[in-house]
Amino acid sequence: MKRVLLICLLFLPFAANLVDANPAYDWYKKGSAFKAQGRYAEALEAYTKAIELDPTKALLFNNRGNILSALKRYKDALADFDQAIKLDPKDGEAWYNKGNMYLGLKQFTEAEDNYSKSIERNPKDPEKWHNYALAVGGAGRFADAIPLFDKAITIKPDFLSAQLGKLGCLNALKRFDESENLLKGLIQQYPQNPTGYAYMGLLLSDKGEHARALQYNDKAAELAPKDPNAWGNKGSTLMKLGKYQEALAAFNTSLELKPDYKKGIEGREEVLKLLGGK
Repeated sequence: MKRVLLICLLFLPFAANLVDANPAYDWYKKGSAFKAQGRYAEALEAYTKAIELDPTKALLFNNRGNILSALKRYKDALADFDQAIKLDPKDGEAWYNKGNMYLGLKQFTEAEDNYSKSIERNPKDPEKWHNYALAVGGAGRFADAIPLFDKAITIKPDFLSAQLGKLGCLNALKRFDESENLLKGLIQQYPQNPTGYAYMGLLLSDKGEHARALQYNDKAAELAPKDPNAWGNKGSTLMKLGKYQEALAAFNTSLELKPDYKKGIEGREEVLKLLGGK
């Protein structure tokens, strides 16, 4: 039922602009279906046919631009986004998608400019503030990125990605007390999510508080027993505490889950040397 509703909502902006039956709409639906399946070449063909039948719809150019960007045809994608903006200057989605393309290319200044224009047209979308913050942070302006992440969180309080983005900026600025408070809030908000425990373990370990870190490592491994990172982090903390046999067991578990796990391989080699030196 939810999938049906999502598809209906996806098609609504296009359908709302139709007065009479429009054959371009059929190709639009096909393109959207192909896009959802990851069949980008077929989606591109479908959207192109829709545009040939009705070149007046900004949504068609915007969607085709996303496909072209996914296919790494960035120059063509940019042309489609610009055409979408020309057809509907009040719609912020094309600006947003241009920003996403530039963000993926790590052209952060261009990404910022487009996200800013998108937000001017739709300031209540938390995703736009989040990605704007990513661009600003990507440019190394971590202090400036934090209030942008805060804006996304204000709009959507359970926006985990925005909270983790803010955490990354706080850590980069070495504002570790604020990082710890943020993580305490995350753990309280998501007590069954291993993410907060994992990051708290890393933070405390970096601060040299290994005994406290281990408590959070244990909880992360308990909640995510099939995550090699949880066991690798636990192994690293145990090794710092001088608990080499336990560290070896943790690294071995991480490698059972993922044999090519770099942290597990390197940690196991290091702890074996330490055990051999005893």
